[in-house]
Amino acid sequence: MKSLRGIKISALGTGFNIEFDWKRRSPSLTSLLERLDEYASERNTYFLIVIDEVQELRFLGGYNKLDFRQIMAYCYDNLRNIKFVLSGSEVGLLYDFLEFDNYTSPLYGRVRDEIVLSRFSKEDSIRFLEVGFNEVGMHPPMNILEEVVNVLNGTPGWLAFYGYKAVQNKRFDVLDRVLEEAIEMASGELNKIIMYGKLYKHILRAVAFDESINFYYKDSLEILEKFGADIHYFSLMKDKDLPYDVGGNYIGGGYPEVYAKELQENYSMQKKIRDLAQEGCPIYAECGGLMYLTKSIDDGNGKKEMVGIFDGETIMTKKLTLSYTKYKVLNDNPVSYKNAILKGHEFHYSMIQNIEEKSNFVYEMIVGKGILNGKDGWLEYNTLGSYSHINFFSNYKIARRFIDSCAKFFKK
Repeated sequence: MKSLRGIKISALGTGFNIEFDWKRRSPSLTSLLERLDEYASERNTYFLIVIDEVQELRFLGGYNKLDFRQIMAYCYDNLRNIKFVLSGSEVGLLYDFLEFDNYTSPLYGRVRDEIVLSRFSKEDSIRFLEVGFNEVGMHPPMNILEEVVNVLNGTPGWLAFYGYKAVQNKRFDVLDRVLEEAIEMASGELNKIIMYGKLYKHILRAVAFDESINFYYKDSLEILEKFGADIHYFSLMKDKDLPYDVGGNYIGGGYPEVYAKELQENYSMQKKIRDLAQEGCPIYAECGGLMYLTKSIDDGNGKKEMVGIFDGETIMTKKLTLSYTKYKVLNDNPVSYKNAILKGHEFHYSMIQNIEEKSNFVYEMIVGKGILNGKDGWLEYNTLGSYSHINFFSNYKIARRFIDSCAKFFKK
């Protein structure tokens, strides 16, 4: 293989190092792969090419704007002794890049095996940490393990990272540092994205904030900003138009029933949001925001017309719904991917009635009530509304997903 053009191979410990001279000698990747295939075939074995965080290859421009999917497709069709093992921590982005189900993708129709590492249960998470710490002679108190597991929500990578940090520092009170590094990693990923374009700095401009809608977790807004959201606040009651260049809209909780008359009278804003939803703009609405996007709110003095994205009518009750929530995501949506397990809370005195049977709900409640029959997360167009409030800080990948959804719309 040393004779291959533009490729330098040298020993590196027990393995070897391959360097490519992209500028002067135009290396032939197909020639290299063909040689590797021959090598494996002669020994009646396979040559494995393992790529971690494969979704990052979507940024691969470089020499001749290489599309790595075409290389994998070529190997699949012609080099039977080469196998690819692909992994990534951001599964949705991985699928978006590989596009197995898109007939225009080089990988469309190729057979593959998938292994999905899901979140651990609480019991498995504690056992995972105990076994790891026992191997190095450390024995954390159970209350410490339970706190770590509750905060890190069973994510294997973060549990392992906590264990690494605890062993490295020879102490168990490192959870805050783990969370700080999680934010730094997220911010670093954003900066890497921004290197490839300024798009992500301008996508989430519209966040509703006034007397009617004003409940947001501060952490949620801060992490959205860390991912590049250029937040502009606007009033559902007083503003006639949305901020310019809107790529996404976030409508939090509040008391729209108290200001239902003023919200109804601002028809211009209702139309702007309705039109934006019909164009496919990602809109995320929680509790009061959900109520605002239904057909009407009955505040006790008759119905007041609202936006009407969701085909249901909100009525106020005297019964408080108050609960932590936990739910499974049934389908991809603007803020999360299928099979994710999310946590939040619900707090309201309302219910939504006259909901059509065909309505699309993407959350299946494990704990909590939701909108209807144990379901929450009402999805219409690319608009998601739920009674559950969620703190994006508890799972920064939700914030990343929302930002990516906004970016896709903004590019259109």
